[in-house]
Amino acid sequence: MPWQSIWGQIRLIESQLSNPWFVGLLALCLIYYLVGILNRARHVLQGSKVAKVAAATLDALRSVESSEYPPRRHVWGTAARKNGTKAPILCVECTDNIRPYIVASTVRRCVCCGVAAHDGCLKHVKDTCRPIATPVHPQPHFWVVFGTTFDYEEENRSSSQEKRCIYCHHAIPGGVLTVEPTWVCAHCHSYAHVSCFVARHPGLHSVAKAHRKALRSQEQGLFGNLYGTIRHDSQHHSRSNSWDDVPMMGNSCGPDECQMGAIRSFALPTSTVRYGMQKQRMDAQESKIVNYNGSKGKSTKRNKGSRRKRAWWRRVFASQSLDWSQWDILGAALPRQCHPILVFINTKSGPQVGHILRNRFSRILNPLQVVTLPRHDPKAPLRTFAHVPHLRIAIVGGDGTIGWIISCVEELRMEFQSLGKAWIPPPIAVMPVGTGNDLARCLGWGSGYSAWKSKGVCNALNEINHAVPVTIDRWKICFTHQMRKKDSIVDKALHMISPRHQQRTAHFEEEQEDEEDMYMNNYLGVGVDAKVALEFHGIRESHPQWFQSQIGNKIVYTGMGALDVVGAIGDQLDLSSKVSLVCDGEHIELPKGSQGVLIVNIASYMGGINIWEQSDGKIEKKKQSMNDGKLEVLAVYGSFHLGKLTVGLSRATRVAQASRIEIKTMEKIPMQIDGEPFRQDPCDIDITWSSHTKMLSPKHESIAY
Repeated sequence: MPWQSIWGQIRLIESQLSNPWFVGLLALCLIYYLVGILNRARHVLQGSKVAKVAAATLDALRSVESSEYPPRRHVWGTAARKNGTKAPILCVECTDNIRPYIVASTVRRCVCCGVAAHDGCLKHVKDTCRPIATPVHPQPHFWVVFGTTFDYEEENRSSSQEKRCIYCHHAIPGGVLTVEPTWVCAHCHSYAHVSCFVARHPGLHSVAKAHRKALRSQEQGLFGNLYGTIRHDSQHHSRSNSWDDVPMMGNSCGPDECQMGAIRSFALPTSTVRYGMQKQRMDAQESKIVNYNGSKGKSTKRNKGSRRKRAWWRRVFASQSLDWSQWDILGAALPRQCHPILVFINTKSGPQVGHILRNRFSRILNPLQVVTLPRHDPKAPLRTFAHVPHLRIAIVGGDGTIGWIISCVEELRMEFQSLGKAWIPPPIAVMPVGTGNDLARCLGWGSGYSAWKSKGVCNALNEINHAVPVTIDRWKICFTHQMRKKDSIVDKALHMISPRHQQRTAHFEEEQEDEEDMYMNNYLGVGVDAKVALEFHGIRESHPQWFQSQIGNKIVYTGMGALDVVGAIGDQLDLSSKVSLVCDGEHIELPKGSQGVLIVNIASYMGGINIWEQSDGKIEKKKQSMNDGKLEVLAVYGSFHLGKLTVGLSRATRVAQASRIEIKTMEKIPMQIDGEPFRQDPCDIDITWSSHTKMLSPKHESIAY
């Protein structure tokens, strides 16, 4: 019986308690455990006091920095630890320890500089986030207090990697709860003892004074002198408080120059960014708007009232707008090994993880390099980075996002061409997070977010820097609508007065053509496949919370196709009588019962199907390529046929392979271009080759032509 075994265990413990050796061992274990808890508490208190010294000295350092490009306001997001990490983290404001079990609920983390803070401390945190630009060259370090940062990329690094001061090269013991005030660079993750920094730069007299004052105030604490003999030079040769008089910033290299660490090959240094002419003109205009009491803008009384009504949390969490037209990039000042990457992130693509990825990219890249879609217009960042040497573009999204950015790049190229300026568009890489990701599959970037999630953001960007340029065809689709000419006021009056005039003019009404141009990279779908895609797109727009995973999206897509099969019984769309097809000037008859026409440029359709290779037909099956100037035309026979294609139980019908395709529709039919569905009125469609687009592939041999 269970109670008998429990009683036996109790009797055994009672017999052991009579043994003095067992009692002594138990007491030693209890004492060891209590000493560990007390020692941990002592280290936490000590680390908090050490961080206060480092924070006070850092505030003094930032007070003498140039105010031309001040630090920005923090961008706060949620802080959630992965894999049960329990390393201590200190609040950037109060420097108290943040307990691991409350990180996800009551703690915030800046997505740009990585510092963490309690919710209650946010209103007291100063605007000390990483700046977009710095007025000196070479790139200086941007110091933050060691122990207050929380980095996802840092968690994946080896914990055995030894941390050393860049000035004295001594190891930094104690982890986050270090025994000496320490700073860490938010860019390159270099470490520096505060005392070593002060001794290295005697010209910063106010910084050294603040350091000594902070040391004296903290040495009066619970444990007396915390550090023993602190390594710092008490002799300060210069009494200058000017940041420009310090030789280490801007005129020399060495430990004071930030090498950007692991991100130096793709991150834009802040020392290469300056205010543009538009920003300077705006500042000049604002300086002229001065009221009677010398303040800018409106009256001081009204400004104070507006600030009084605004709650602190609105100020802290207010979204920050970024105007790329106000900034210029000094391409000639870029380091030789730096090949900047401009990242476009669509937060609504696929499983809608774009906001998470935006935070990851914002942590390691310059804020100008991260563009959030559809919130920002991609044309402004493209203009700012247009003449940056060795620029590469990374698109974090699906096939529709890729087509959008490529269209913006082509529009910018035509704009420069009209101005008589030569501009070579940068190559484009794809980091797939969409549902189908057909172009990413063909280029070798994988099938979705899971394909590169495990690599980490830094490794993924490094892979883009080593990718190989390839070209794909870009096709122009011209939609021509027949529209009747509007009647004049006289004609309308005659129509109302005389029915005979209405009958006489009905046969002579003039028609005018309305043309609309669109562009295609992957495929054009007409009929049944576009119908299912349109229904899926409508539900996703109405209920985005239902589409949080790529696999779930595909399941919903398949289910909607099954419903379409059931609902299409007795109401099938026979395109053979509603669509006219001409390929290279030759009229082509569609197979009887065709419910969909597919015009493909790449060897991937509907999430990885090589539909041209898996096809039958009377015409010869020639080799398919995405840069041969030819399109492949196929016919499908309904949603059930498409479902069988996905599992290899059926084949599409080859119709043609041509360089120019003309389609005429007799009624309103669903269509999709690169996964973006819409309903198209009766029109004439002319598909012609437009240009070549330079893309990037991680491995040239793996490209599916």
